[in-house]
Amino acid sequence: MSYRYTKSRRRAKATGGRPLMKWVILLPVACVSVLIVVLVLDNLIMPAITRHRKEEVVPTVVGLSREAAQRRVRDLGFGFAVTGQEYSPDKPMGKVLFQSPEPGTVSKAGRTIKVIVSRGRATTEVPEVRGLALRQAQLILQEKGLAQGMILSSWDDSLPEGVVIETQPPAGTLMDLKSEVSLVVNRKSDTGTILVLDFVGKDLERGLKLVETLGLVIRHITYRVEDRFLPETIISQSLIPGIEVDDGTEIDFVVSVTE
Repeated sequence: MSYRYTKSRRRAKATGGRPLMKWVILLPVACVSVLIVVLVLDNLIMPAITRHRKEEVVPTVVGLSREAAQRRVRDLGFGFAVTGQEYSPDKPMGKVLFQSPEPGTVSKAGRTIKVIVSRGRATTEVPEVRGLALRQAQLILQEKGLAQGMILSSWDDSLPEGVVIETQPPAGTLMDLKSEVSLVVNRKSDTGTILVLDFVGKDLERGLKLVETLGLVIRHITYRVEDRFLPETIISQSLIPGIEVDDGTEIDFVVSVTE
């Protein structure tokens, strides 16, 4: 009996020390692991969570350039996205027209501020329709995005009756989309009067030929330095376009020159 008891105590001593050694090794490793997790949470995850929960007042960016608007919202921690472009008659290209959410609202940092920016004015040139039938000229105006204005009558014996003599304003003028353009049709007046055309913007040689064709008489031609027009361009006239005058009525022109 004493032999068996001694043998079992030796076996217990031999095996009982191993779990203790494992704990001695694993405990420091566990402590280091916990410390690493705490540091990661404290320095990376928690700041990110706190930042996402932070709230800011949405700034006003309408009227700013695209670049300035982007800087302003990102400085406050918001995202920025251009979601569309629209024509604007009074806002230059690239300026912010609309934003969402609206300025002054409180929103979480990180939210994307969506904007629509200006494409500038929607413009088009008045087409050249001289010599075309009235209906054809009307269709061309529609294709260019312009609206038909008044139908006026005048006479030019160099063209067939019923065709368009010119547009008012003249061909080549840059206008906003949907602006009205009047058409001057070649028709003899039943009353014997002459419809005064708009000569401004025409070169002097062309203007003088029209004056002679219409039956008007040049009285004075004054020359003035004007950098906005090419030389020899009519920049003003004494008779108001669109009025009817008698045959032989006198008209004055002011013509551009360079220094």
